[in-house]
Amino acid sequence: MPITIPTSVSQAYDDLIKRGLSTDEYSYLVFDVKKTETDPSKKVQVFMKVYVPENKRRIATANVMKAMQGEGYTIEQRQSKGSNIPEIDIQVGQSNNKSQVIRVQFKPSKSAGSGGGSKQTAIQESTSCLYNALRFHVFNKSLTPDMTLTTEHMEEASKFIDTPDATLEQMIEFSNQDPDWKEVFMDGANKLYDKVQPGSSSDYIFVRGDKAIDDGVVKKAFNQCKASLVHKELKNEDKWNPSDIWMVSKSAKNKVINTLTPYGVKKTSTTIDVLNAELVKLFTDGELMGVSLKKTGASGTVKIMNNETPQDRKANLSVAFDKSASVKEVIYDNGRNYADQDKKYPMDIYVIYGTGAFDKIQLRNFGGNNKGDWKLELKGQYAAMGKIQGNVARFILDHTGFKNVPQEPKWDDCHPKKASKTVKEKITKEIFNLLNTFNAKGFDNSDEDQMMGEIAAKRQSWRYSKLSGLRFLAYLCDKNVDADKAVKELYLFGGSASDHSSIYYKYS
Repeated sequence: MPITIPTSVSQAYDDLIKRGLSTDEYSYLVFDVKKTETDPSKKVQVFMKVYVPENKRRIATANVMKAMQGEGYTIEQRQSKGSNIPEIDIQVGQSNNKSQVIRVQFKPSKSAGSGGGSKQTAIQESTSCLYNALRFHVFNKSLTPDMTLTTEHMEEASKFIDTPDATLEQMIEFSNQDPDWKEVFMDGANKLYDKVQPGSSSDYIFVRGDKAIDDGVVKKAFNQCKASLVHKELKNEDKWNPSDIWMVSKSAKNKVINTLTPYGVKKTSTTIDVLNAELVKLFTDGELMGVSLKKTGASGTVKIMNNETPQDRKANLSVAFDKSASVKEVIYDNGRNYADQDKKYPMDIYVIYGTGAFDKIQLRNFGGNNKGDWKLELKGQYAAMGKIQGNVARFILDHTGFKNVPQEPKWDDCHPKKASKTVKEKITKEIFNLLNTFNAKGFDNSDEDQMMGEIAAKRQSWRYSKLSGLRFLAYLCDKNVDADKAVKELYLFGGSASDHSSIYYKYS
């Protein structure tokens, strides 16, 4: 469900997400906002948990503290009551002479979140199958955190799952060790049950990595049909269908296998669109449904994705380029006192497509100081939704009717010392002109020589990233470009809802 950040701390919260939890060196964007406060007299205005691998949480705490101190915030380090889990309080203001803070807890992700590894991901997704089986077959009521789940309950539920990459013992241990994920599994199972509304004859089984369905006919069919897709990034299975698990009617299992098997045979290769049409039929008939599970910070929702034609999908999508808001987000100098001077001058550019706090696409270099790796990243409420490589974004737009989509500059041309004088001056002047055009925050065009000198001295990654983003934003602002359509195309691809994406349930 949407969260509402108190207006008084919204700037600090935005700084935390954009510059505290994600930098060139690290990314801690798997987090839950557990509580927001409506009473300004309360000390903790926002409480959130950031999930990192257990052996890195101390480093993560130090990294975020340093980053936020560099943004000019006062930080108090603490530990959560009754445990040794590190927390920080970010001082964000005062109300009636009382401090207001954003409290961040660094929780061990164990097998959850980023950095867990493929084996741990398999256990996590398999555990989701187990809890869905509990709801569909063992209990005739909603699952709740306070209910007693016995070994007998789990063993009974395991009769309705096929998860060869995780044992029942591993799944039980995982859910016992991480109560936050356990709540997500329960809520997801309840919401999926309510959405599907099975009758008394329901015979759904839940599979993950099984040889018959998930790693069987579904994967084989996609691998064969993806030959019809012309760009390698479109051949990414997650962009086609991001389902973590599949639910299949046991009585219809043979039908599902017989329906999809021909699409995985080389001599009967067909297009991805034909395969998707078959999946829509199976889904509509309640015989095979994929489920994507995304960790939420509160009670989630289940909705059907990609159940319409690509044309209808775009027509119904309430996403549009907000030129005014995007231009206002162009920053040259944040205007604060920073320990790290590089942070005075953010390298990113944002494309705003809605009114929500996370309705934006971040444009930046993700290659650090060593290489040019410019990407577009869709931001999400609890985690990033996905990155799109610059050349992939151009491919998508080129193949949906757009012309002259700008390229990134050459990485070597952006070096402040090694590039030739002519090239260096050309890059510097282009950045200057674009910042001036957008009236960037903290940009003083009254002394061009001073500004040109500052831009010329910036590090290579900044020059490369800033210019790439400014060029792309300028392209969208061109009156001859259908920017709304362009942003929709990128949004749909990043959210696994492109023209070639298939139907599934999404819990988020």
